[in-house]
Amino acid sequence: DRDALFIDMDRDILEKRMQMLLSKNYDEKFKSEFRVIDSSSYKLSNKIRNKNFDTKFPQITQYRPFDYQWIYYDPEIISRPGWKVFEHIVEKENLLLLTCRQESTFDFQHIFVSKNLVDICTVSLQTKETGYAFPLYLYTENGSRVPNLKKEILDEIQKVVKTTSPENIFDYIYAVLHSPSYREKYKEFLKIDFPRVPYPKDKKQFDALVAMGRELREIHLLESPKV
Repeated sequence: DRDALFIDMDRDILEKRMQMLLSKNYDEKFKSEFRVIDSSSYKLSNKIRNKNFDTKFPQITQYRPFDYQWIYYDPEIISRPGWKVFEHIVEKENLLLLTCRQESTFDFQHIFVSKNLVDICTVSLQTKETGYAFPLYLYTENGSRVPNLKKEILDEIQKVVKTTSPENIFDYIYAVLHSPSYREKYKEFLKIDFPRVPYPKDKKQFDALVAMGRELREIHLLESPKV
């Protein structure tokens, strides 16, 4: 909401814009260009009334695939901040699995990964294809973290593969969801609900998919030597 106001490729430009917004010292041109107006669901004037600029709020956001920009991420100011998820991301080490719940135009290709804040349209620009972000870890108030994995499912996987790590399970999922045969086999189901992931057949298959998923994840995060 109001991307032109709160997001920019250039951090300095964004900071100057936020300083102007929060100083309340802006003209009609600024107000019109950046839609500094209230709507029925978003009372911007109320949100910024007692706010001052703070250097901790400019954060990197993965705005679109491979498109990293800056956002002034003050959850008390911006519309729909998604803090329930992003409290586990801001200034923390984590991985986000990105996907959509339904498709409206293309066959299933709606999987990506991030370590940063993301946008509702990071995965798809289609109206119905709202982006959802699933963090691998959940952080507690004391700074510790636990895997965001259901114990019963984790136990079933470990019956097949013995011990493994949350990152390995993430990479296994990432490989499966990029598999052409998986996408073809479950084509109709993938149109109408979140993708579901089959259990690994055996440790050999699991390890092979983990390796491919890790390679793909590192490429998509631009961490691989290949890029």
